[in-house]
Amino acid sequence: MTKNQLYERYILPESTISGTECDFVCYFRDQKAPVFEKKPAIRQDEDEDKLYFECIIAANPPPTISWFRDDKPVESKDRFQIKCDRKGNSFHCALVIEDVDEEDGGKYKVTAKNNLGESSATINLNFDTEEEEEEEGKPVFTGKPLIKQSPDFKSIIFECNLTADPKPTLQWFHNGKPINDGGRYKYILKQVASGFLVSLEIAQVGSEDGGEYKVTAKNSVGEGSATINLNFEGDASKKIPGGKAPRFPKKPAIKQEGDSLCLEVVLEAHPFPKILWFLGTKEVKEGPRHKIKKKETSKDTYVLTLEIIDPSPEDGGTYRCNAVNELGESNANIALNLQGAEEGPTFTQKPKIIPKENGKLILMECHVKSKSALKVTWYQGTKAVQETIRFK
Repeated sequence: MTKNQLYERYILPESTISGTECDFVCYFRDQKAPVFEKKPAIRQDEDEDKLYFECIIAANPPPTISWFRDDKPVESKDRFQIKCDRKGNSFHCALVIEDVDEEDGGKYKVTAKNNLGESSATINLNFDTEEEEEEEGKPVFTGKPLIKQSPDFKSIIFECNLTADPKPTLQWFHNGKPINDGGRYKYILKQVASGFLVSLEIAQVGSEDGGEYKVTAKNSVGEGSATINLNFEGDASKKIPGGKAPRFPKKPAIKQEGDSLCLEVVLEAHPFPKILWFLGTKEVKEGPRHKIKKKETSKDTYVLTLEIIDPSPEDGGTYRCNAVNELGESNANIALNLQGAEEGPTFTQKPKIIPKENGKLILMECHVKSKSALKVTWYQGTKAVQETIRFK
């Protein structure tokens, strides 16, 4: 058996447990996901009637190579030829275009994929200017930066998403002056599935902290930046007059109203934000057992309520009220523990008197609902009735 055969071989071992199977793949130690040893470059032959996009890829097992133009697949036919020559674990790949004209301009991408991973690189073909290789991996901030409040309401956090490869270094600025990591300021760079989460946390915020904040991210490929404004009441530069980022100034409360539990939070914000309730990571929407309410108690101040009708132990968990407006985002968390909670006994019918034996005997009867065994005590007035010959 050759190495190439082993790459695709799956072994199904017998199990001592009936009906159970498991899969695994046999790999070699020198395996590797595709990596571009040389990113795409453009070359024109001497006759100037052919154009070559060329790159070198290292991979083991051999990768599947695909080319795209403006996100549309390029097939090896007519004026386009796709070539790939192997030397060891290196692959010299090329897309050849014959009789090139201006209509062939655009963004070209090559992807290499094997069972260990995938890699891609892009290059632009531009007839108006010199062909320039796209700066793959340059830091790019995606989405609008947000202002959030820490759960203890003592700090604010600037947060934005970033893509970069390799991992960048950060520098924050306040009104053009560098901010160093330490003291009241805390830099955070956290890797996430989409790239990096960039944050600046500021403790003990005061009016002097208002103004423009800028973050720059640098790596060996390039540099990117993003800006955000922190505005307070009375700041003439604020975009929304009297605007307030969402803030929960008080601890959440849990109240019981009849057969319902009400989770209440106090919110300050302007304009009124979008409100979402969650149990764990699942959104709680209004329905037969859940009612979502809002009550304005004063200017820019609201009481938000999530009512849970006929709660059960399955309703227990961590609830979160999320508030977002144009100026920021905030969350309030509430832990609801209903484990072990039981309903108390419930009288389903009022007591009734049933005469028997021509009035010589009376029977007092009532119906009770309970999930557990009952201890029953009867009273005459305030005095407990003991079981005797006359009372049973």
